[in-house]
Amino acid sequence: MKTTDYTYKTSDQTGRRLERAAEEMGIAAQELLEGIVDQYLYYRDLSKIHGSDQRAFNRMHLSIPAMVYIMDISGTHGKYQAATIRDISHKGLGISCKASAFGGSLGNRDADTLNFEIFFAIDEEKFPLRFSCKAKRIDPIGDELHVGAIFEMTDPASNDMLRCLLEQGGPVEMLLKKNAEPRVS
Repeated sequence: MKTTDYTYKTSDQTGRRLERAAEEMGIAAQELLEGIVDQYLYYRDLSKIHGSDQRAFNRMHLSIPAMVYIMDISGTHGKYQAATIRDISHKGLGISCKASAFGGSLGNRDADTLNFEIFFAIDEEKFPLRFSCKAKRIDPIGDELHVGAIFEMTDPASNDMLRCLLEQGGPVEMLLKKNAEPRVS
């Protein structure tokens, strides 16, 4: 079998996590990384064949109110619109909003030209999370538009809160664990 060498750069934290996971599995970190990439490519290819979800990460289904900010095509004016986050993953999200949003022009827009910012809170005590997104699909469904998007940029605090949300299993579980009283043995 012919092989090709690639070099991957990761943050120190990701590198340490990768090394710990590989050690727990009794394999080299390079082998674990190769397996992760292979699995990602396998599921990506499979989704193309079957036309199913193309996300590389599992999505968490939920319903969180959010605010979307979209610039007009000329980039000179922007508008806010209420939306609902329907699902979220480490790399993107799915939202829904009224089809009449933004004067109904959103449904006529090519997904590749739609960039937006989304703001939402998962804990009333913390600042809202903020993500810059790029739409990958826009689907009119009844009187709603469903938009699938990937995260383009975010601030570290929002990224950390999202990771915590996904690791805890959802906003309710996260709040329950945060507010749980310590057990006394």
